[in-house]
Amino acid sequence: MDLRALRAFCEVVRQGGFSQAARTIHATQPTVSKAVRQLEEEIGMPLLDRQRHPPRLTQAGDVVFRRPQAMLAQRDDLVAELEELRGLKRGILRLGLPTLGSSVLFAPLFARFRSRYPGIEISLAEHGSRRLEDMVLSGDIELGATLTPVPDAFE
Repeated sequence: MDLRALRAFCEVVRQGGFSQAARTIHATQPTVSKAVRQLEEEIGMPLLDRQRHPPRLTQAGDVVFRRPQAMLAQRDDLVAELEELRGLKRGILRLGLPTLGSSVLFAPLFARFRSRYPGIEISLAEHGSRRLEDMVLSGDIELGATLTPVPDAFE
């Protein structure tokens, strides 16, 4: 079953009609109608009594309306969580700094970063320059700062 068709059907039920559902899911009314019709064809049973206004659920429609609610909510949560990662609202920034008191020197910068991006956790690795270079190359950290010149491989 297509999630978009399920969402369209559920919105028709929630909103009390095809036009209202179309506005809610940012689609055209014919698109919503076609999605519900295809869902009915796939199931092999009518889901809505279209003779009434607003359309009413058939017994099959009641089952199809109840069952996917959690699945659609989880899909919405998944999309929201991914958008948070994309929008720098949540995630982990893996940094590497030299061991020579860097965490103390950078503490004010970390504090400003945390206030600006409260959902981003800083994971700090303190090592020597060579180890930090290896960690950047292997993807163990996203950003590393060294006290020695940077090899040409990083330019």
